[in-house]
Amino acid sequence: MGQLFEGEEGKNFNPVDLALRWLWNRPDIAVVLSGMSSFEQVKQNIEVASKGTVGNLTATEQEFIGKLQRAYDESQPIKCTKCAYCTKGCSAEVDIPYNFELYNNHVGSQSLASKASDAPLFKLLYGAMNPKNRADQCTDCGNCEVVCPQKLPIRELLKKTQQVLS
Repeated sequence: MGQLFEGEEGKNFNPVDLALRWLWNRPDIAVVLSGMSSFEQVKQNIEVASKGTVGNLTATEQEFIGKLQRAYDESQPIKCTKCAYCTKGCSAEVDIPYNFELYNNHVGSQSLASKASDAPLFKLLYGAMNPKNRADQCTDCGNCEVVCPQKLPIRELLKKTQQVLS
């Protein structure tokens, strides 16, 4: 994904600076909190905060953020937030969020040229899982889908995960 951070005319975007300014650019956000572990980070955040207002992003930066959002969406096809509500009702003990994480990482590594060599890793990690937690153990009961706040078709996605990663 490194190529996404190359700006026009050789300008490099600082991802932290851009992320914080994207938050401040939104009129519905009043406060932005940022963790800091060094005095240098405090100074950097103060500098970024001085530019943090609605309308602070240039058209080029907004276009870049849109490109980044589209690339991320393509690399994460299953929109699981890992809340794990689904696992509470799963009598088969399938680790649904982890299965989806491996699937997303596999797909994402294939869609981003710089990480193409990582794709077999996620199949290996899937194979190394406790067999009772794998996608193929789903009993198709549907209890997971009833409690999923994202309204994901979990049973269908588990079948796809098994098909791709096994």
